[in-house]
Amino acid sequence: MLYRLRSPRKGHSAAAQYLAQDGSEVVVFVWGHAQRFGETKLSFALYDVQKDAYYEDAESGVKYSGAYLKHHVLAVSLVGDFDSHMAHLVKISARKGV
Repeated sequence: MLYRLRSPRKGHSAAAQYLAQDGSEVVVFVWGHAQRFGETKLSFALYDVQKDAYYEDAESGVKYSGAYLKHHVLAVSLVGDFDSHMAHLVKISARKGV
């Protein structure tokens, strides 16, 4: 499943989220174009993540709850023109009793 998180027509960056059919993995791509002064941190709420599950960033090992990703944000930093970022999140478990 593909979701557009930010259109390149509405700013100086674009972002897309890919979700595995079984929901076990999420990949987010963020592309910057021309960086504006002070605009280095970007945040995105993710679609269709399970709020009662936990997700781990495959590169950094940071763990997020699905509720956090769905209602708060996944934050990324872009530095300089044409910078990009990819986040690969893997579902690691579901919370018990929720």
